[in-house]
Amino acid sequence: MNAYEVHLSLQVTTADPHGLGDVADFLAEALADIDDHDASLMDWSLGLDASASRVDIDMTVEAEHHANAISHAHGLVRSATSEVSSATSAAFSDSGNSIRVFA
Repeated sequence: MNAYEVHLSLQVTTADPHGLGDVADFLAEALADIDDHDASLMDWSLGLDASASRVDIDMTVEAEHHANAISHAHGLVRSATSEVSSATSAAFSDSGNSIRVFA
């Protein structure tokens, strides 16, 4: 297994633009819950660019291959955003990703 750092950027649309910070808080809580139950998620961080309505998520995941790392990271984020979307009016769209391999 290798460690891969995956960066995901998500555009956030919400009915209340002032609620973007709350959406980011809900997303951080959802990711923390996932982190508690998924050993392959080694580390993560979340940043908010309110002026661009964008959330940036950096994750370090353990996987056999970079394609598995990207797929798994997307699945984890999809699970977290689904939970947040159910609790808020927020909608998320993928605005880019990148991956870095740790030797």
